[in-house]
Amino acid sequence: MRVLRVEGGEDRPDVILDKENNIFEISGRSIPEDVTEFYDPILLWLDEYAQEPLEETVFNFKLEYYNTASSRLLLDVLLKLEDIFKDGHKVFVNWYYPHNDGDIEDGGKDYFDLVKIPHAILPREVKTAQPAPENMEKPQPAVVNTEPEPESVSNDDILKCPSCGSEDIERVVESNFVQKMADVFKSLMGSKSDSSDQIVYKCKTCGNKWGE
Repeated sequence: MRVLRVEGGEDRPDVILDKENNIFEISGRSIPEDVTEFYDPILLWLDEYAQEPLEETVFNFKLEYYNTASSRLLLDVLLKLEDIFKDGHKVFVNWYYPHNDGDIEDGGKDYFDLVKIPHAILPREVKTAQPAPENMEKPQPAVVNTEPEPESVSNDDILKCPSCGSEDIERVVESNFVQKMADVFKSLMGSKSDSSDQIVYKCKTCGNKWGE
């Protein structure tokens, strides 16, 4: 007997009816534009199969969504299976529903109130996009330099040694011992003046010193 395969899409379910390998399944979304045209080959295949069915037929429904028009044709599929069962053959239907979709679960219950056939109504996980593995390298944010730009210094502001012209200058603070003692005395007399430390510049090239 020929195998009936239909590749599913956004509006029609995947279908595989394979007697030789004992695979009978309708899965996915069922909202075809012409529902009768889509399901007629399935019903005709079941009519042919019913003439010489397997010793046991296990039919799986794994629908994620179906519209009202599809629901009528799905009932016709179940009625074909019921006819095979009533003819004395073993038939079992698994009605799978997305674990978080009560509507499809309830739809299965309604069908089996009408169709007297051995069955099971079972939840299942629906595959979704997988998160990236934890060990996958994550893109790093671009590093933005937040440090202020150094102020430009004109040539006129660059210190030069008056003796040798070198620009290798350091700023140092020198203590004047005599002046320090004078400042201590002034402090005792109530004056807060402190001029004991003197700021000078020193050339690292020739050693020349000069004041500010």
